[in-house]
Amino acid sequence: DDFISEYTMDKATWIGLNSLNGTWTWDRGVGQNGGSYDGTSFGPWANGDSNIDPNNPCVYRGSDKMWHKTNCDTASYFYVCQKYQYTQEFIPNDMNDNDVPAGRWQVSFSSPGECTIEVRVQSSLQVFSGFVTHVLDDYALPDGISNSTDNRIITHMTGIVSVNHIPYLRYAQIMDGKNGTLYSAATYDYRIGCSYEYLSQNFICPNGGNTDNRFAVIHIGEDQSGLPFQRITAGVCQAPRTTCRNGLYWNGQCVCDEYYQGTYCEVPICVNGGLVNTADNTCQCPSGYAGRNCQFDYCFTPVNTTFSNDGKAFIVVIETTTQNQAAVKKFGGDLTAILNNVTSATSSNWFSQYILVTFDSNGVMSKGSATNVNDFVNLYNTNTGTLSNNNNCNLPIFATIATVATSDLPSQSIMYLVTTGGSSSDDTTNSIYTAFNNAANTDVMINYVLIVSDSCNGEVTTGSSMYVSDLAVATDGNTYLIDAGEISNFAGAHLPTLYNGSLLGTPSLTNQSHQCTETVFFFPVDREVQTVYLYIYAEFGEPSIVSPDGGTMVPKSFYADKNLFFYSFPSAGQGIYTLSISDPGVCMVQVRVQGGSEIYPNFITVPSINGSVASNLDNSSPVPNIGQNLLVIHMPDERVEVQYAQFWPTRSALGEIQYVQLYRRFNCFYEWYSDPFTCDEDGYFITVFGIGSRGAPWARQFYTKCSGYNGSSTLAPPTTGPTPSPTTTSPTTTTTGNTGTTASPPTSTTTPAGQTTSTSKYYPVNADVVFIIDISQAVTQSQFQDTTTFILNALNQYNVGYQKGVQVGILTVYGDNEGFVSTTSSFNGISDYNSLKNALANGYPSDASASGTGQAALIQALKIVMAPQFKGTGYRNTTQNHLIVYITTTSTPTQPSIDQASTILSSGDYKIVAVSYQGGGSNNDVLQKLVGGNTGCVLTAANQGDYTGTVAQSLTDKIFNANSNGGSYC
Repeated sequence: DDFISEYTMDKATWIGLNSLNGTWTWDRGVGQNGGSYDGTSFGPWANGDSNIDPNNPCVYRGSDKMWHKTNCDTASYFYVCQKYQYTQEFIPNDMNDNDVPAGRWQVSFSSPGECTIEVRVQSSLQVFSGFVTHVLDDYALPDGISNSTDNRIITHMTGIVSVNHIPYLRYAQIMDGKNGTLYSAATYDYRIGCSYEYLSQNFICPNGGNTDNRFAVIHIGEDQSGLPFQRITAGVCQAPRTTCRNGLYWNGQCVCDEYYQGTYCEVPICVNGGLVNTADNTCQCPSGYAGRNCQFDYCFTPVNTTFSNDGKAFIVVIETTTQNQAAVKKFGGDLTAILNNVTSATSSNWFSQYILVTFDSNGVMSKGSATNVNDFVNLYNTNTGTLSNNNNCNLPIFATIATVATSDLPSQSIMYLVTTGGSSSDDTTNSIYTAFNNAANTDVMINYVLIVSDSCNGEVTTGSSMYVSDLAVATDGNTYLIDAGEISNFAGAHLPTLYNGSLLGTPSLTNQSHQCTETVFFFPVDREVQTVYLYIYAEFGEPSIVSPDGGTMVPKSFYADKNLFFYSFPSAGQGIYTLSISDPGVCMVQVRVQGGSEIYPNFITVPSINGSVASNLDNSSPVPNIGQNLLVIHMPDERVEVQYAQFWPTRSALGEIQYVQLYRRFNCFYEWYSDPFTCDEDGYFITVFGIGSRGAPWARQFYTKCSGYNGSSTLAPPTTGPTPSPTTTSPTTTTTGNTGTTASPPTSTTTPAGQTTSTSKYYPVNADVVFIIDISQAVTQSQFQDTTTFILNALNQYNVGYQKGVQVGILTVYGDNEGFVSTTSSFNGISDYNSLKNALANGYPSDASASGTGQAALIQALKIVMAPQFKGTGYRNTTQNHLIVYITTTSTPTQPSIDQASTILSSGDYKIVAVSYQGGGSNNDVLQKLVGGNTGCVLTAANQGDYTGTVAQSLTDKIFNANSNGGSYC
């Protein structure tokens, strides 16, 4: 009954039941006895009346699905006739018993009027078919595609009784659904591993231009006995579709984008554990992922960072000696005009501060800053009015740079280093690491302006100038050898080219030397680039430029002084340009562009536990830490794609180059992140590659330094299990007045302990702790090692690490001869207890002991911890437990530092504890002022046992108690 209902669409149909012989029987055909009907199994009689009516002996099934009695001659209804399988006694039987004899059967029928005949069989051998447009598709579409040349039929066949007797499909004939015209024939092929195991040749839909293009498919094959069979299915071709929801229309069908499927590319493919919401075809993404298909990582807490070409600092670091007199005077006389012309030609907001540092062979002579050009020129003239007679070609250049490249310097500031000489051997030995590290942290561009002098040899890339030149190139700057009288012309031509500019490469740099013998450099230029600049130092070579279309371009020279030349040419369109130059001597070539894609890179340290969460973090640092890191990039133009980056180590004996892919992410200020890379070298030149908004490739280059690398850094092995805390016997502690806490020695000494298990009462505590450590001449390396043990013992019972219980930052303060602060690690730089060990192991550089006494730079450290950039690395407003721990020996904080500490305490952002190790009580009173006069906030220790034992435990307890008393430590 269900079959008849569906097949006839509930039209009135004779069902073959009649009472012509006086009882209800089923018609079995001419000459055959009717089948009896007992009325017990099924009988949907109209009005429930199954009584025999002699006047209405025949039964039909009405449109109401009920059985009605009527006269056999007066009504005209559909017929449904069925050829049953019979037994030898002509009794219908089970489908698989005594099948209808195989062969070709003939049906005869005659009617005086219109009629439609359909012949059907009841068999276990059935075909199920659909349409595809690709040979590998196994998802059957209900209809073919009009005007497509790639339509194919895929078919599944049932009725396999035995593996030794398998039916087989051979052909498909495509016929007109109305008049039976044969349009096409296609051969079937068998395929493996598909639900639809038969695939036809391709065919074109019949009557493709007809909206009523129904057709029939005759499937022809052989059964398990080799006898022919055929089955017919109906089909229709869809009208050509010219639009697709998430894809492109081609050859009559939709070609879907990467994350979509379906006939019209309407069904999303949800990745990273996302689920399809079938109600509206959207993806429901798990935590940590976003995007229409959950394909992007998601930052839990985005940072609030401003990216701009403006607001930078212009820094002049100049040798103010008599041997550099001509350059000093010439530059000062033209400085007002130079800066006014530059800012007029670029942006009046480019520089928000101007910094001047003067030095001679003994070190820094003066340092000052201004916020406008006039005040800066006055500052320059005041500090260069009297020149020093401490002349030398080997100068403390790195130590001088380190004093100005501090963390409060705006990123991407411009430095002019104007001198007649290079770095002295002592300066290179003691200060080169600090200078490189500070320059990388501040992202300052150093331009080494080497003045020709009768006193010095003026070598550009050899002798004492070689390492300074390396630093200049590493910071995306360069080295320029000029006459003293040319400095104003040089600055006027050079400085404007740096605004809104990017470095494409320094192709002359090979194996720590510069050469350009038969040098060919290919560089991409994206659509938004306005001008390309070439900075070339060469005796004989001239550049040759070939544009992307193969044409020769002639770059325009806009500055020349002896062997130094500046060239420029406007972009001739996006594409790959070719630079060729050859010079047998010393040759330096650098390529920069103005305009185009800008990148703002930073780094995220990968936590040792649950490292995959790094891609969800946005609190980044300007330099990577030793170990695993992610490169993160802000790209202002969202139409531009960032693809991959190349890491080239600057001084690696192995010369291993790392490549990482970059991926887009959501809800992040740094919206691109890379695969993890290993930072285990001195530094890296990093080239970032991508595709511009119009499909052209682009590249940008920059330098970075591995924080914590000191030439022998090794990565600590992962913690394999908890180590018991150190034990001491019967220590006693006494408190005296305002001098802090003094501990009596325990009977046993301690060594750094491993981190305890999560069962410790200290483990759940949340706190942000910053250690500011004195590394001046007053602190020996042995004392610093004791400080390392003190910190490790104080924190070994806590859950240490970024986004864990206790987050740790470390700053080190040099002596007054150097006068600067180094950020060893921000909050997000220490991921666990092992990385805390690594950070402390690299906290005492080789030049620390020579930095002099005094802690005048402590004020810088106290300002850094309050700066948004530092707080943005993980400072949590969800806890009141914020602590600064200042550790020294005999050093005495200055009054400006005490005033800054008072400001911090008044703000409530941090509390302060001071520690004096082997200070002999000489600085207790001043340290008490530093901590705001709070009794018990100065801890003192006279020996190593006190320091690493009882005093360490005292700090442990202060952090613990502050977690429950609103952040009170004393």
